[in-house]
Amino acid sequence: MHLQRPIMLFSSLLALSVSAEPQNPTATAPFPELLIVDPAVPDAKQLVDGLARPMRVVFLDPTNDPIGQIAREVTAVGTPLSALHILSHGAPGALYLSNSWINRYNWRSRARDTRKIADALAPDAVVVFYACQLASDRIGKDFIGAIEASLEAKVYASSLPVGAPQENGDWSFAPEAVLAFSLTARETYPHLLSASPHRDRRSQWRPTSHYPEKDSAY
Repeated sequence: MHLQRPIMLFSSLLALSVSAEPQNPTATAPFPELLIVDPAVPDAKQLVDGLARPMRVVFLDPTNDPIGQIAREVTAVGTPLSALHILSHGAPGALYLSNSWINRYNWRSRARDTRKIADALAPDAVVVFYACQLASDRIGKDFIGAIEASLEAKVYASSLPVGAPQENGDWSFAPEAVLAFSLTARETYPHLLSASPHRDRRSQWRPTSHYPEKDSAY
């Protein structure tokens, strides 16, 4: 079975790329997978080019509401997702998406959109967050618990730094078969997915807002 190289398309979002699927996708994967990428992630294309298997890839628009964008994209797939992957920077209990902090407070306030995301997931689907220390401490565990409850899905997230092995980044927070990126892509990625950018000497990324204790507006 021949797989084409990933191709790049543009849509109403900042950019959208679709990794070419097998000629008969239902023969190898009964449900598609979707990877959401925050545009602030440095060298994200290096990871996208190293996908472990074909999946749809969407880059978020940094000027629009991230939860709303994700809800629209999972609905647009039209087929129940077996996995939803989200690549972004993170901190204990918070994700940095589209220039906004997402935490348990504003996640819970978006019940209509999170319901759309839940409805787009297949039975036994998984949600995988690639972000540093998202599940760390009580605040992180509470956030993951809130996501699992609202999406009715198994959620994988790390309590440790995620990314470059040479920067003590770790990718072992989820089973190998679940991870979206190949071993080579993970081993050669040079950045940490951290909301503390001074920990990653190669990245010039800086958050545009401070880490929220409670809520943040989009």
